[in-house]
Amino acid sequence: MNDLIFLGAALLAAMAAVLLYVVGAELKRNDLIEWGKVSTHLTFIFITIASLRLFYLLITHDFQNMYVATYTSRDLPLFYVVSAFWAGQQGSFLLWVWLIAIFASALLFIKKDDERFMAYTLAMLAAIMVGFLYILVTVSNPFERLDFIPADGNGLNPLLQDPGMVLHPPVLFIGYAGLAVPFAFAVAGVIMKRDWIKSARSWLILAWVALSMGNIIGAWWAYHVLGWGGYWAWDPVENSSLLPWLTASALLHTMMIEEKTGKMRLSNFLLISITFILVLYGTFLTRSGILESVHAFANSGLGGILMGFLLIILTASVRLMIRRRDYLKSDPVGFDLSRSGLILITSILLVISTGTVLAGSFYPLILEFTGGVQQMVQAEYYNTMNVPIAVMILLLLGVCPLIGWRRYTMMELKKNVMVSAISAVTVLVIALIGGIRNLIALSGIIACTFALTTHIFEFYTTKKSGNNILDAIGKNHRRFGGYIVHISLIVMVIGVCGSSIYDERDIFTLQIGSEHTIGDYTMRYGGTEMIPSKSGVYYVAIVDLYRDGRVIGRAMPDVYYSYRFDQTYQHVYIKSTLLEDFYLVYQGSEQGYALFEVRILPLVSFIWWGGILLLLGGIVALMPDKRRNEK
Repeated sequence: MNDLIFLGAALLAAMAAVLLYVVGAELKRNDLIEWGKVSTHLTFIFITIASLRLFYLLITHDFQNMYVATYTSRDLPLFYVVSAFWAGQQGSFLLWVWLIAIFASALLFIKKDDERFMAYTLAMLAAIMVGFLYILVTVSNPFERLDFIPADGNGLNPLLQDPGMVLHPPVLFIGYAGLAVPFAFAVAGVIMKRDWIKSARSWLILAWVALSMGNIIGAWWAYHVLGWGGYWAWDPVENSSLLPWLTASALLHTMMIEEKTGKMRLSNFLLISITFILVLYGTFLTRSGILESVHAFANSGLGGILMGFLLIILTASVRLMIRRRDYLKSDPVGFDLSRSGLILITSILLVISTGTVLAGSFYPLILEFTGGVQQMVQAEYYNTMNVPIAVMILLLLGVCPLIGWRRYTMMELKKNVMVSAISAVTVLVIALIGGIRNLIALSGIIACTFALTTHIFEFYTTKKSGNNILDAIGKNHRRFGGYIVHISLIVMVIGVCGSSIYDERDIFTLQIGSEHTIGDYTMRYGGTEMIPSKSGVYYVAIVDLYRDGRVIGRAMPDVYYSYRFDQTYQHVYIKSTLLEDFYLVYQGSEQGYALFEVRILPLVSFIWWGGILLLLGGIVALMPDKRRNEK
């Protein structure tokens, strides 16, 4: 049986759902809307069957399936056989549309709202599924069969045989699929000229947290696998997941203004539309072949379809804004000393940051289109453009919680921020006495201390007023969940500043028995062991590690040679503490000398702990408030 039949059936069911929902909503025919719901469930069922079928083919090593033969092998551990589902383009698209189908079906059970509003929402989700299912059926078929049965598959790239591969892609795709839901709510709300913010908020928070965690896990994966000691390279693939995160961050805040004042209707619809379009743009950029060359894109059927998909969403969004321009009009938000004014400024800064990243990602393509050669923009550009923006946003984070929605005077503002300002100046003086002179570091110290003090003070004043902190959080999960997320971002910024500004690096060679010292650490090289395995050979360097004269462990970084891929891969050694990481890379040996690269990275663990704190804050923000339940 041709397994593609399940995806074909899902495509037909999704198309039927779009038609039934739209006609039912326009004619106010609830019977047609009910049939649309049936079609939505059928779409989910068919996609689920197709997904489970691909899992089965992977696990049973059906190497006549091209996807299975490309990404698995008989010696691949089951753990990574499962993750091979999303290792390639076809599986990634299938995972993405499966998640959207899950969310669409979930809406039918958990969202009780106006039938027409939900019909338009589900019609939009079904239309998005039609786009992805069309790609799967026509140009990205995960069930394509070979004319022969290979004895074994190609296997999974050793760099992908890592827990990061198991977590990073699916978490990121939860974020991508999750963003389709608030976009669909927004389209339905604007069509019907009704509020969509309340319906979309929880889904947007879920998607934003998933995007955040996907990016953080990806950074952690790069840090401990790639061997260059960094975690964010500003390459177009990384940027493609950062772009919708930035605009979604802006939207999370501007939605509060619309909810509170009724303003910013047009801006919020623009932001959610841009956010979802950026998700599609990132997919287009990374999957179309255009990053390889314009010619590769021109020869790619997928590239053309993705471009068409993106343009359809863009055109439909613009057309809807034009048709509903009277409804979307609202009073402007002033640039004043009020919470709405500061949120507006913060959101504008996030959009500007999005523009700088987008420009850097586009630049290589513009070069080639104009007859030049693709040349990637260096990290210095992104850092130069975004560091000042980050500092300003941190300062605004320190002010926003201290003022309300009414307009404040400068005198009132000074009074409210006094504690945070004194704290920031005190820490700045301590930093200067300690010898810190780097302007970026000093700016980060001021901004982080200012913002962190404000948020800690908010928890302190809650307790001081006689309220139990846990009870206060329970009564306002959104507020305190947001505070926890803000604190997590501040903690991560501290980690980024420490690890990128004050890292120490050295490249050196050692003979057996010789030593090398960097900072407080001394390394004594004890030789290299060759350890053969079924899939390759490990060349393991034995390095005894000392700190301040005391033995703290034995480092065993290695170079792995893969028979299957005829390539070498480095496995780094990381000694991690709260305050710094010792990062050792073995480059290889020649004529009795071993080549090493070592880095000492201060505060890098703050990034990972900040990520855990962000997840906690996101969970808190998603929880229902006690006072609302009591009502």
